[in-house]
Amino acid sequence: MLIYLTQSSEIDPRPRLAELARALASGDPISVERARELLIDYGELEAAVLDAHHPARDDEDELSRRWREGAETLGRLFCRALAARPSGELLLGAAKIVGALGRGPLPRRVPLRPPEGYAHYGLYPEQYVDAAQTMARAIGPAEVVCVGLRSIGTSLSAAFAGALLEAGLSVLSYTARPRGAPDDRTLRFGERLERALAPAGRDRWYAIVDEGPGLSGSSLCGAARALEELGAPAHRVALVPSWDADASGFSSPAARQRWPRHRRFVGRFDPARLIDAPTLDWSAGAWRAHLPALSDIAVQPEHERRKYLDPEKRALHRFVGLGRHGRVRRARAEALAHAGFGAAPLELAHGLLALPLSPGRPASPGAADGLLLETIARYLAFVRRRFACSEEPTALDELVATNVPALLGEDGARALGPIECALARPGPAAVLDGRMLAHEWLSTPTGWRKVDALEHGDDHFYPGRPQDPVWDLAAAIVELRLDGQAAAELTRSYAQKSGDRRAARRLPALTVAYLAFRGGYATVAAERLRGTADGARFTRERGRYLAGLRRALALAGRA
Repeated sequence: MLIYLTQSSEIDPRPRLAELARALASGDPISVERARELLIDYGELEAAVLDAHHPARDDEDELSRRWREGAETLGRLFCRALAARPSGELLLGAAKIVGALGRGPLPRRVPLRPPEGYAHYGLYPEQYVDAAQTMARAIGPAEVVCVGLRSIGTSLSAAFAGALLEAGLSVLSYTARPRGAPDDRTLRFGERLERALAPAGRDRWYAIVDEGPGLSGSSLCGAARALEELGAPAHRVALVPSWDADASGFSSPAARQRWPRHRRFVGRFDPARLIDAPTLDWSAGAWRAHLPALSDIAVQPEHERRKYLDPEKRALHRFVGLGRHGRVRRARAEALAHAGFGAAPLELAHGLLALPLSPGRPASPGAADGLLLETIARYLAFVRRRFACSEEPTALDELVATNVPALLGEDGARALGPIECALARPGPAAVLDGRMLAHEWLSTPTGWRKVDALEHGDDHFYPGRPQDPVWDLAAAIVELRLDGQAAAELTRSYAQKSGDRRAARRLPALTVAYLAFRGGYATVAAERLRGTADGARFTRERGRYLAGLRRALALAGRA
């Protein structure tokens, strides 16, 4: 199933490095948020440059060493900011390193991929500082070889290595890119890096740092296997993930066997360090226990954003992204509130945006009234205008060509010809809502409001950024279970309000694409959560999406 959509963009790294050098050279007292953002921005560039520099296998050379020197310095700078300790010499040192990198040999263009954990899932480098401090206490004086797995492991390992250095340990720091099939990742080393990583005494430990584990567990475990093949003893190879998973759920048999063999250091996440108020954790579907009308909504916990309720202020602190990611989404929330479609945001701090909890009754599938349809049409037209993009819409042909036959077999594959032709002629693009589920429309005393509208059109799931706004039109029709008359009414109203006169022509193909995505997502989630209540819910959802996909293919073939 083609579920995930990794975004990347080609950039020249030099202007970004120059901007980082200027920020570091300012010499101003540096806050935790600023130190974190500098660490993350540098890590994105380091991962992009080293991926371009080592396209087939990783090795130790002057360029890699200089980038790691900057990463370790920024990691220590971040640790100093967390501890409220002076860091002037580190600021100046980092500025010199980053400035020299910008003046040295670099690729002209590199693919920059926003790290998913920082942009979407509330992963904080602080967790890895905590994990490093735990490891330092556990192993005592020792040499640690720290291997960050690119991409996000680049900056996470910088924080981890920086904390070890601040604790007085000896650290050798490297990064590497996991390569190979999704269930069989490994690391590929050049000769110089092999020699650097080989065991050099009984006191040497290894720490493999990354986000995850994901569905397979193969990146972390494949890296551990690669180090063991160089001679590192398994009991000296530690894994540093974002959470300590139950390996029995991994899709990789090798990862299921290897995970328990290694010591794991997992840092604590404490929302009290970020939110200055008592909170209730509403993450991973916990919100359903407090909202009885939504108690049967299917949730894939691994894909939910962090969210915390301040009961006194009735404000929901929702993770919208660290650094620039959070600022973009706060601006979107302000624009939607100004237009009357959502609550006005309160403060943004540490990637958490505070929003007033909207009182209201969620919409019920199959029971949309005229006012809701009119509001949705206005909303979709507003999104199309306000968040328009000049870029081409993200291609959907691979999604459809992969998921439809996998979900429906050869009968589905034979119906794809007209769909693929229609998808090749997309409409204008915008950053969409991407989350048009019925329960995310609330009936309030002042009319219908949209919740959860800030980041799903700009994450690593479809629709992807940017996309044809008719994707959200198709999603609304599917999720509200509109009959033919209501769907036609909504489509006409949207076309009139947006000026998109070709919307109805593109709707059949985009309905197929949306159902192919959601059908695939529900299939994977049902398997991942097998034996749980949410697994049963996704199984039901899968049946509904597949039935809708068959109908949509038949209608699209006649369109």
